[in-house]
Amino acid sequence: MYTKLFSIIFAMIVPFYNVLSQQDTLVDVFPLTVGNEWTYQGQTSFSDLEEYTGSSVGTSTFTIIDSIAYADSTIWKFKDRTFFTFWIHYIYTNIDTSFSIVDTIYFDMIELHFGRHQLYRLEDQSSIGSDPFPFTRSLTETTMVYRFCSVDSGDTIQYQTRDPNSGCFVYTPTFKKGIGLMKIKTEPACIGAPYDIEHHLINSVINNIGKSSNNVSTGYRLNQNYPNPFNPATTIEYNLPHRTYLTLHLFDILGREVTTIVEGTQERGTHQVTLTMSNLPSGVYYYQLVANNISLTKKLIYLK
Repeated sequence: MYTKLFSIIFAMIVPFYNVLSQQDTLVDVFPLTVGNEWTYQGQTSFSDLEEYTGSSVGTSTFTIIDSIAYADSTIWKFKDRTFFTFWIHYIYTNIDTSFSIVDTIYFDMIELHFGRHQLYRLEDQSSIGSDPFPFTRSLTETTMVYRFCSVDSGDTIQYQTRDPNSGCFVYTPTFKKGIGLMKIKTEPACIGAPYDIEHHLINSVINNIGKSSNNVSTGYRLNQNYPNPFNPATTIEYNLPHRTYLTLHLFDILGREVTTIVEGTQERGTHQVTLTMSNLPSGVYYYQLVANNISLTKKLIYLK
């Protein structure tokens, strides 16, 4: 009797132990902390196959602005700032047109506090299918989206997933340890699906990698330029906690590098640089400081 009882207990413990052992190999591939930010450049091609064809290009910046913790989950509140330009060709009339969209929305990302910590949004797949984060709770094919995963030798994981309720699009995301979503490709999986989409990470601000407070990037600071808006010159101020090599680049609204503002090794302390843009068109630009694997990005507005 005791032998049989021991066998039953052993059979229950071993799988549980194996699960714990597997958990030890998992890493944080979607670091979530208030202040973390990701900027993606997106490209889309679309068509109804009869009346028009088109494309779009632009950027989406996702910032975690707040969080609400519960016993079984955390709600991460995101701000999404989107800048996209669309080009459309109407086949029958042979007319071309273009327009831009500048929009800011807010949404919640749910993180469950068990297993590998599934991540999802409480939204319909049809409304966020073209988004860099099209993650709903019903994603099931191959894998759902989890915060903690095993990674390959390059610290990345890539897989395919889809929403069985809509079924027309297959998502192929790639996540990187300590960074988050690096890219995602959306492809049609049924006849009549109207578009192909790709989003690539171009900037990120990761204030806390994983759950360890030892990784907080204290000391590095990139201030908002002043004046802002400006014409033709503005001042950018940043702080370095120690002597380090850095780059300070300027990007346009589509994520294309415009110029290198600063590049080289500088001493610890606060530094200022004057940026003059008299030879550039008016508009929204981004300036990015990269130093010691830390990336900080701010937006500026140049008005002639």
